Amino acid sequence: MKKNIIFLNLNMILFMCIFLSSCSYDNKSKANNSIVPTIDKSYEIIPSTSKDKPSIMPTIEINYRNEDIVYEGLIYNIVDEEAICVGYKGSPKDVNIPSYILHDEGDEIPVTSIGSYAFYGCITLKSVTFEDVSNLTNISDLSFAICMNLTDIEIPNSVTNIGNYAFSRCQKLTTIKIPNSVTSIGSYAFSDCVHLMNIEIPNSVTSIGEHAFSYCKRLPNIKIPNNVTNFGEYLLAGCENLKYIEIPNSVTIIEDHAFFFCDMLESVYYTGTLEEWLNINIEQSNSYLTSATVYYYSETIPTLDGNYWYYDNDGNIVIW
Repeated sequence: MKKNIIFLNLNMILFMCIFLSSCSYDNKSKANNSIVPTIDKSYEIIPSTSKDKPSIMPTIEINYRNEDIVYEGLIYNIVDEEAICVGYKGSPKDVNIPSYILHDEGDEIPVTSIGSYAFYGCITLKSVTFEDVSNLTNISDLSFAICMNLTDIEIPNSVTNIGNYAFSRCQKLTTIKIPNSVTSIGSYAFSDCVHLMNIEIPNSVTSIGEHAFSYCKRLPNIKIPNNVTNFGEYLLAGCENLKYIEIPNSVTIIEDHAFFFCDMLESVYYTGTLEEWLNINIEQSNSYLTSATVYYYSETIPTLDGNYWYYDNDGNIVIW
């Protein structure tokens, strides 16, 4: 009797191993699956074990959905009469995200979101474009993470949220212009974009997550928008060529290691007064910030001693 029970248990273990292996998902072969999985938006951000390097270690849950539809080479899921781009077929190089897709009997379904992991690790992807009048409002977590050859994307002026890790490790991106519809930039959103040289952030942005621009090693300068209050942990850590930054007087706290390894930082152009600057809570390991020269904004010729600056008619920084 015991032998029979042991035999049945071994068969059960063998069956479970075969079942689990059949459900495994190889990210490299994602584009070749006949049924392309979507990936649950929930994932765990595992902080770096060291204080000088971010890590991308999401916990992925695969959901195979037979109702996903393919339209012009991209895969969509319809939720509440809106289309979410959740993946792709083949090995795309140049992708266009439409305003609408056709579904059922010619019904137009607006494309409002790029889903989590939609183009994650798509090494063939080089450019992403959108129709002139886009309905896209959300670029979800890890949507374009590790698209190592992505060089060109123009985010449409309808997007309000850029998710966590959305463009992390897009190592060939050199320029990003964020439209004035965006209000939130997630944690690690542009981390490890090592060739990023220019990023424009509008004043519509009120929230920027931690590590958002960490290890953008070639970034020479950055302007933080006027409505941001919190400068998150490791926000610019590892930006080793950052020479100057514009910080608004809306900022009340600069968290730990925000400027870690920013050893080229020379100048801080602050839009407030010396008294306001001294009231900012600057947390530990920000010595590169506190060692830089701080200039205070003055529209007119200053009457007090100190370091002051203003904008000329073309919006350039000028030191008094």
